[in-house]
Amino acid sequence: MTFDVAAKSNADAGKVKILGVTGDHHDPRLPNVPTAAESGLKDFVLGSWLGLFAPVGTPAPVVERLNKAVNAALADPSLVKQMEDMGITPASGPPSALANAVQQDMAIYRRIVKDAKLTFKE
Repeated sequence: MTFDVAAKSNADAGKVKILGVTGDHHDPRLPNVPTAAESGLKDFVLGSWLGLFAPVGTPAPVVERLNKAVNAALADPSLVKQMEDMGITPASGPPSALANAVQQDMAIYRRIVKDAKLTFKE
């Protein structure tokens, strides 16, 4: 079992069968694969993303310059194709979009930790 974009290449090679996608909609690369919710896992949506982070206190002009460079790279059709071939859907946007994604995921995982009554020791 895996929650990994690498599963597609293994499925294409006949090594594994993809049972579902964990997003809230069908993956265009896997049009006949149901979502987890459609397979009976109500409200099960688990996405993944990658982001570029800088240390706290990085000056705004530096963050803006990095963001502009990353967005320009993600507009390159050859890079987009390479990423899509790996099962990655590239997305660009302002730094606030990544900050929002982090906050949303933190809320989800806080609830999971609380509901499962998990504790951590350092």
